[in-house]
Amino acid sequence: MGSTASAKRIIASVCEEFQLSESDLRGRTNLARIVLPRHIAAYLLRNDARQRHFRFQGKPALTLNMIARLLSLPGDPCRHHTSIRNSILLVERLLADPVSGARFEKVIERIRARYLQGASAKTSQTQSPGRDLALRTLDILESQNKQPV
Repeated sequence: MGSTASAKRIIASVCEEFQLSESDLRGRTNLARIVLPRHIAAYLLRNDARQRHFRFQGKPALTLNMIARLLSLPGDPCRHHTSIRNSILLVERLLADPVSGARFEKVIERIRARYLQGASAKTSQTQSPGRDLALRTLDILESQNKQPV
């Protein structure tokens, strides 16, 4: 995870992978098809985003409050930093899961490849594997009575 990318490119790549608009991802809705991509965006922003003029080595470039502002629409109340922290923890738990962790890691790596390459191709009308995995993962979470944040 030594590579970095801009926050805008990360958000655009997540939206493309899950076939969402940026306003959907940043909006207030809690629909299942939007919640998990938002969690993934928070995780990637925390781990991979860079901030201009950031000089402290070994620390995340974006704070939880910065990520909360990035994942909120202008004019809407900002998400709370604890919601962002819980989103990041949920993605880390999903990555560590022995059953779905490998598939989930492939989706994360595919999103990383998009924003590290720079320009990404237009979204096709077919359902993406990432979106399909997100919906199946949410079904599993609901069946285990683990509610996403």
